[in-house]
Amino acid sequence: MHYGDSAYKGAPIFAIANDTIYQSTMGSYSGPSFKDLYEMNLHYDCMCPTGGITCQNEGFAHPRNCYTCICPSGFGGTTCNKLQQAENGAANIGSVLSAEPYFQPLSAKTGDRAKVLQRAQVVHWHISVTLIFI
Repeated sequence: MHYGDSAYKGAPIFAIANDTIYQSTMGSYSGPSFKDLYEMNLHYDCMCPTGGITCQNEGFAHPRNCYTCICPSGFGGTTCNKLQQAENGAANIGSVLSAEPYFQPLSAKTGDRAKVLQRAQVVHWHISVTLIFI
């Protein structure tokens, strides 16, 4: 079992990462995390040679098929350049939204309240922003 940095939400932190950039990566609820997969492939020298596919958004080439990518959560498509599809039967209602300088509500529903599911349904949204340098 791989616990997060605290036993439950709002609890004090009981596990502190040696390097603070990894503090938020502790814990996984559905198997190895994306970073775990990347590190295992790197450690065991299972990375594709250069010249295969170029993955975006920090994805990496699949070691058994160097022309497909393993994408971080929320990203999909052949090169991790698209929004990941909804998971576990959820309505595919996610989209790419544009940030604005004012509050915008987001409201969405998926699933059927009368059904008890074995796994959570997951929908992804991306929020894009235009950076303006002054």
